[in-house]
This record gives sequence, structure tokens and C-alpha cells, in this order.
Amino acid sequence: MKAVRVAMAVVSMTNNPEYEALRADLQHPSQKGMKPLIDRFLREPEYRATVVYMALSEDYPFAWRASWVMKFAFRQNPSTWTPFLERITSALPELKTHQQIGSFIPSLTKCDLSEEQGDRLLNLAIDELEKERETEYTKAHAVDVLHKYVSHYPELAGEFCLIVERAVETAQKPYFRNKALKRVKQWSTKYIDRS
Repeated sequence: MKAVRVAMAVVSMTNNPEYEALRADLQHPSQKGMKPLIDRFLREPEYRATVVYMALSEDYPFAWRASWVMKFAFRQNPSTWTPFLERITSALPELKTHQQIGSFIPSLTKCDLSEEQGDRLLNLAIDELEKERETEYTKAHAVDVLHKYVSHYPELAGEFCLIVERAVETAQKPYFRNKALKRVKQWSTKYIDRS
């Protein structure tokens, strides 16, 4: 029964004129073209649901373009995400593209999440560090998630150092490598007793 309701919701959203209009607006994204969408996301709570739905979908490339709208709106007003945090964090394991993941991780790291929502974000961050990807910027964002947790739970520093060090072994990009090694050094110095 639940699957039928979900399928009906998908059909109703994709046949929704708002959804189709957003899809058309995201057809050829540009900085100039995204600004009105970001402004509308900030202004209209009803519009946000459509953008969030698309951003979490597999309707590529529109899904990651919608996630960009959310990311830039978050920078101006983080509270616009608050009603959707449960939906967003529940969808994290299903996200497949680095563009979506790269839009969501940095913003979610700054949100006040419930314990369950935070655990989902942490699981995604660890998964990102353990998988091979063409792009490594999502891994750099994942290190920020681990850092947030180490700040609250210093006893995790040793385990997180091992996870990050393994990820650095195959790192190709200096941005990720430098950020990761800086955090490992910081955690080792501040939280791990070397005596």
C-alpha cells in the first residue's frame, strides 16, 4: 500500500505544472537564470516542496540543478530547509550523483539535526570516504561532517583518523588530501593520547 502511495505521489508531482515549470527553468542553468529560482525558493514556502522533491529525485540533470537552488538559498536563509530536514536526510542513502551529495553535505553539516538525522549524514560521509569517485570534493565535505562529530564525541577521533587516512591513500586531488591530512593532524594532536 505504501509503495502505491509513493508511486502516486511521484506521478502527481511529475504531472504537476509547478514541477514541469521548474524543469523548464532548469533546462539551461546559468547564474543569471538561477537567481530568480533561488529568490522564489526563499520567498514561497509552497515552491520549496517542488524544488526539494526534484532535488531528491533521479530526474537528472534537473535533480542536481534543483539541489544547487537549495544550496544557494540555504546560504541566504538556512531556515528554509528546516521543514524538509527529515525528508532530505531520509533520502541521503539513495542519492547517486556527486552533484547532489556535494550540494547537501555542506549545508546539512551546518543544520541542527536530530540524532537520527545526524546519523544518516554521518553514514553518508563515511560511505563517501570509502568509495571510489571521479571527483573528490564530496570527500572533502565528508571530512567536515566527521570533524563536527569529533568535536562532540572526541572518543571517535581515532576511528575517524583511520577512515580518513585510508581515503587519503587513493586521493588524487590536493584539495581533498590537504584538508583531510590537516584534520587528521588536528584530531591526533587534540584528541588522541599518544603517550
